[in-house]
Amino acid sequence: MSTKLIVGNLSLDINPEELEKAFSEFGSVDHVLIETDPKTGRSKGFAFIHMAARRQAEVAASHLNGADMGGRPVTVSLFETPEKPLSLFGRCLKLLQT
Repeated sequence: MSTKLIVGNLSLDINPEELEKAFSEFGSVDHVLIETDPKTGRSKGFAFIHMAARRQAEVAASHLNGADMGGRPVTVSLFETPEKPLSLFGRCLKLLQT
């Protein structure tokens, strides 16, 4: 399963190929998604990078956080998806398993 990074403060002119090149120095990049405004198609200034291994993503984040990309210092961190709250059934099942 891939690990997702979030990259912020991106230049509006940066493209997915540039991001993939920068992050692939630290491991295998599965996917690059630059978030865009649906009305204008312009970049929103942040992107998600999917890397093959968590350790590779951690190393990339530590090396590229604060790095200059397209004339701007970017912020890079692991993107943690918040857990969904358990339903009543899920909470009961969890209690029974402990």
